[in-house]
Amino acid sequence: MDLTYISLEKRDRVAVAWMNKPKANTYDADLMRDLNTMIDDVRFDDDIDVCVLASKLDGIWSAGADINLLASSTPDYKAMFCLNCQEILNKMESTPKLFIAAIDGHCV
Repeated sequence: MDLTYISLEKRDRVAVAWMNKPKANTYDADLMRDLNTMIDDVRFDDDIDVCVLASKLDGIWSAGADINLLASSTPDYKAMFCLNCQEILNKMESTPKLFIAAIDGHCV
């Protein structure tokens, strides 16, 4: 698993996926790619029952979508980005594993 902004720790049938994308774990194509890859890793790992999505950033869980990126993007890119976000959420929802957001800080 090749991830840039997420590290995955596995222990006792629980995986903790740590987001670490300064300044605020904003969602862009790179973080979304990492989330997609991480979900697949958890989904197909028979030794994992639960995945906790947490942040390594002090006081920040996630600022949500990268608004600056979207503001300067084409309408087609924005549509593709939203579709990609929905596909990732659908994948997470359809996975027979439990996903928990450990929100410990600002979250948008």
